[in-house]
Amino acid sequence: DINTVSHVSIDNYTAGVDAVQHLINIGHKKIAMISCDNGFLSTAQRENAYKDTLRKNRIEFKSQYLTKMESDYGYRTGIRSMNYLLNLKEPPTAVFAVSDIVAIGAMQAIQKAGLLIPDDIAVMGFDDLDVASLYNPPLTTIYQPKEDIGRLAMELLDKKINGIDTGYESIFLEHELRIRKSTVK
Repeated sequence: DINTVSHVSIDNYTAGVDAVQHLINIGHKKIAMISCDNGFLSTAQRENAYKDTLRKNRIEFKSQYLTKMESDYGYRTGIRSMNYLLNLKEPPTAVFAVSDIVAIGAMQAIQKAGLLIPDDIAVMGFDDLDVASLYNPPLTTIYQPKEDIGRLAMELLDKKINGIDTGYESIFLEHELRIRKSTVK
């Protein structure tokens, strides 16, 4: 239970809002989300941010635009889900992927279909893995300070191991929207 165990992360909900709001701000209304069925709290928070941000901007949430075909943040999840979205009667003009690896799978499917990124479909990732800035086009994504998260989590664990009762600690670090050419030219 997240309310009884100390944890370190970013605010996945707020980061998800920032990601979807960016797509709306650049003019998109047909926005899909490629998620997965993994039971992670972070996944649920990103999905809720997606739905809430659409509603807040008076954009109808369409269930066919939220895909959850797989259970992992994998490359194939992105390919399969994007192929499904491309075959809809009204395909999306933008996609928010639950992770960078999923986003890159989606980008491959878009490019294989002969479509252009971001001209035909804009793509937003999440994590800012090294590959995100190296991909063509470079991926717009949410950066999270992985090293700081890991270091702080180890410090909390070290205190527990050494019998230092810090109680329950919930530490949220900053995230950053990194805008690249997968969403804007």
